[in-house]
Amino acid sequence: MKVLLILLLTYSCVYCYGAEYMIGGTVYDNANRPNIEQRIAILEQDANTCDSRFSLENRTNDGGDRQEILQISDKAGRFQFTGLREGMYVLIILDDPVQGKNYDSVNYTPVIIQLTNSVTNLCITPSVIDYVEISGHILSVHSGEPIMAEIEFSPEDIDKMPSSASWMIDFSKTVSTDESGAFVKARVPIGVYYMTIFNMDEAKYKRSRVSIKIAVQRLNEPIISEQYRQYLDEMGLVVDVHMAAPGGHAILIDGNQNEE
Repeated sequence: MKVLLILLLTYSCVYCYGAEYMIGGTVYDNANRPNIEQRIAILEQDANTCDSRFSLENRTNDGGDRQEILQISDKAGRFQFTGLREGMYVLIILDDPVQGKNYDSVNYTPVIIQLTNSVTNLCITPSVIDYVEISGHILSVHSGEPIMAEIEFSPEDIDKMPSSASWMIDFSKTVSTDESGAFVKARVPIGVYYMTIFNMDEAKYKRSRVSIKIAVQRLNEPIISEQYRQYLDEMGLVVDVHMAAPGGHAILIDGNQNEE
């Protein structure tokens, strides 16, 4: 009877507060060796938005503090997060990769985990990331005059982006158009982005902010879809975009080409 009571109380606690799980594993470098003293952050995805915005809320189901949201891999490259509830989590390696060959292309990408049971043997290895440079012009449809504005790029798929702190800080910076309406954004990984053009003269263009989606894929394909080109036309904007591999020749991708 006493054992039964203990089991009922245990089940009741799990039912009320939810089970707690852990995520543990090993970080490796690009030579497949354990990567020591790497800072690993854990973020919990916001279940209400289901997008790339992540909550840093550090709470358990019973309202208490989770033990850690930041770990440093030990001498064996191991790390462990405990006291986690069921849900979607993102692990991010915050430090830059060790300098060496392909330093600019080898990096860690975030690891997304749908946690329903404890994970104890996760292996995190670097990924090879292709970067390009994006440049172009923003002009008025009606007058052809250059538009002075700022531009921000936000990745649609965070798990395909580098997770190094220096890249994140650099990439989050906005770029501005110059007197000819030209802009340049360097070190853009292959992927899909929301390109937000803001701080435009609202008196001239009826709005100060416009957001479109661009696909940075292969160098020979359009990156602005027909839907968004029509939207830009309605807004009175011409956006032509170039892509080039670092040090390579730019290829014009403009609004007159159709997306496959």
